[in-house]
Amino acid sequence: MKDELGIDKAFLPFGKYKNLWEWQNERLLNIFDNVYFSSKNRVFPNILDDVTEIKNVDISLTYAPMVGFYSALCKFNEAFFIAVDTPFFGKEQIYEMLEISNQNPNADAIIACSNSKAHPTIAIYRNSILNTLGEHIVQNRLKLMLFLSTLNCINVEFDEKFTANINDKKGYESACLLI
Repeated sequence: MKDELGIDKAFLPFGKYKNLWEWQNERLLNIFDNVYFSSKNRVFPNILDDVTEIKNVDISLTYAPMVGFYSALCKFNEAFFIAVDTPFFGKEQIYEMLEISNQNPNADAIIACSNSKAHPTIAIYRNSILNTLGEHIVQNRLKLMLFLSTLNCINVEFDEKFTANINDKKGYESACLLI
């Protein structure tokens, strides 16, 4: 969504990349065989015809990460999720989460945390949460922390430099200096 930067954060130029989603796509393809972006049609109007990486266009009117989680988990047993504006959660951190996920097959979710604060948009979710997730969406209970409180989660602590996201112009400028 547009913020004080005047443009959807996904389209912000980022280093040598045309934009943040291109940055995320390239680096995630070095970790995963497939990368899928979940988006509202209105958010990506100019690139849907040009970009094959956007495999999941959510047609609901609800703007909430939970809808993207639901859509993906209807197709996959589990999935790693990351917000496009979280550029520094890297390969080592993702592998750590994947290892913990493999060691804990009964957990519903593996959640990245920093300073004991959960980051529910940096997580591995399993499709065991579909019923609960669907109920929350239908009932318009879209607060992620409330949703997490209903799940069997394992929190994994990381330095906040990895979990920081771009929320404003100052954060964007700082992130650009770090790449």
